[in-house]
Amino acid sequence: MTTAQPRKTVYFHVGLPKTGTSTVQAMLRENAGRLQDAGLHVMFNDQMLRAVNRQAGRICKYGASDHAARLRLALATRRLSAALRAVPEQRILVSDENLPGWRIDNLYRLPFDRGPRLVMEALRAAFDDFDIRWIMATRDATDHMRSAHVFVTQQKGETADFDSWSARIGKPEEIDRLIADTATYWGAAGHVFRMEDEIAAGRPWGHNILAHVGVPQAELAQLIDVKPANSGVPKNLLPFVRRVNALNLEDETRKQVVQVLRDLHDNLAAPTEDSKTDRRSASRGKRS
Repeated sequence: MTTAQPRKTVYFHVGLPKTGTSTVQAMLRENAGRLQDAGLHVMFNDQMLRAVNRQAGRICKYGASDHAARLRLALATRRLSAALRAVPEQRILVSDENLPGWRIDNLYRLPFDRGPRLVMEALRAAFDDFDIRWIMATRDATDHMRSAHVFVTQQKGETADFDSWSARIGKPEEIDRLIADTATYWGAAGHVFRMEDEIAAGRPWGHNILAHVGVPQAELAQLIDVKPANSGVPKNLLPFVRRVNALNLEDETRKQVVQVLRDLHDNLAAPTEDSKTDRRSASRGKRS
């Protein structure tokens, strides 16, 4: 008589966008081998994940009536589950902040039932022989919206100021409703982290997720930490970045000019040896 294989557990870390997901993924990339040795397979920035979230985005945009996108989504989720079924590890962490179809440009007006629920149901159907768990990080809704505005200004060429942009994009309370509806749908299978709590705890970014999926503390202590990814434009630079964006440059050229502004800002903010000497002299003058 053959012994039945234990069910694999897959953890879907689905953002939210602008809650440090890129930094988490950078940490996973740096430590993928160590985590595999600890019995955890990680997946992120993968073509199969992009195939899922591409159709998820269409469904969130056009709704359940986009039958072609729903069929392609079912195929993409089945391909993803087949690939993960073949890995030897019993625990799997999938990280993709856009997997349910939510994006910066729809988070503040997207009803859960319009798209994200349909995507999660497709994942449940494709992974019916897995134990599925869900992970999401959140932050204060207004802070989230301001961070999103900085992102679209820096990365997407947005020219409007925050008040004009937010009036067009939606309301911060809508993202709170989306989070609450998502957490209700997940029930005990879901876990929501608050970004503010993690910052206050002072742990290396992403360790909360790895601890939740079962990586022992002794293994966490051996991981290589990474610098924060996608750090935003300083607030006092935003008016200048919007002026650059209004020039209608090619996107790559625009990003290069924005990076020059950031480099110049950082260079001016960094203390030089001369300024350090001047401060030391001034300090000595005060003491005398």
